[in-house]
Amino acid sequence: MRVGLGIAFRKRIQTDVLSTTFAALSGAVVDALLGASGLMQFRSASTLHSELDLLKQTELRLHYEGFKIINIDCAILTARDLSESAIDEIRDKMCKALFIDSRDMNIKIYDDDQMPYAVQVQAVALIGQKNN
Repeated sequence: MRVGLGIAFRKRIQTDVLSTTFAALSGAVVDALLGASGLMQFRSASTLHSELDLLKQTELRLHYEGFKIINIDCAILTARDLSESAIDEIRDKMCKALFIDSRDMNIKIYDDDQMPYAVQVQAVALIGQKNN
């Protein structure tokens, strides 16, 4: 088994908190997965435009390299309120792109009034070799 860490920080330029949070979380998760697999060189080579495409491409790369995602644990630090349903929507979207069960991805929210226009995300990914 291998472990990777991803960190992302986004200033909220747009008013859509959900999109900004999804973008930050996607970046952190991709970095954690590629870091765990030792495939970080593919992060900078990516020319994809959407976070969802980047998640799908990362999962595909892991699959072809013989890895499977075991668990992803995330922490979001923000001053903005994110409802439980918003977090569930983000989790479902990411899990579908990564072909994992929603029980294999944990997202925790921590409030910080010092960051009213930003979101910081940390993600830890655990991957293993696929059984062939």
